[in-house]
Amino acid sequence: MPSLLIFVYMTSPLILTLQLSPDATGYFNQLRRTWYPAYANVVEAHLTLFHRLPADVYRGRHAFDTIPAPGVFTLEVTGLQRYPHGVACTLFAAPLQAWHQSLQQEWGSQLIWRDQQPLQPHITIMNKVTDWKAQRVYEKLLADFQPPQVQAIGVQWWRFEKGPWTLVDTWPFDR
Repeated sequence: MPSLLIFVYMTSPLILTLQLSPDATGYFNQLRRTWYPAYANVVEAHLTLFHRLPADVYRGRHAFDTIPAPGVFTLEVTGLQRYPHGVACTLFAAPLQAWHQSLQQEWGSQLIWRDQQPLQPHITIMNKVTDWKAQRVYEKLLADFQPPQVQAIGVQWWRFEKGPWTLVDTWPFDR
């Protein structure tokens, strides 16, 4: 039986996120601690690149042999996005968009529909609330929003386990 558990663990889908600088991560985590409902805030602030990658895409650093990762780069926080039940910070960086498109082309047939769509980089700071509460928080944040400097410093591979994610690996970008 243990070998079956190991097989399931090693073959279950992965989530790929952009690793942000510690200062930026701290900033977004503080927003989440303030606004995200505590019962639902089971993962730290993150910028998801791919929501459900097959386990065989993960091959150590060789996953990026044909599409090299960019070096460390800065993302611009472009604003706040209001969702029906939440609020997110939107971000943009040309190197991220280009790299993501290249990865989509490389992994094309293995991607779920959601991961085949254009990347809309964001970090959710509130979710799973009423539309009324989301609107009030959006207005409050918009009134004095001072976006931080955000540096992308690598990527992180995660395993979704119906609750908190489990970190599989972290790969820093070259400086």
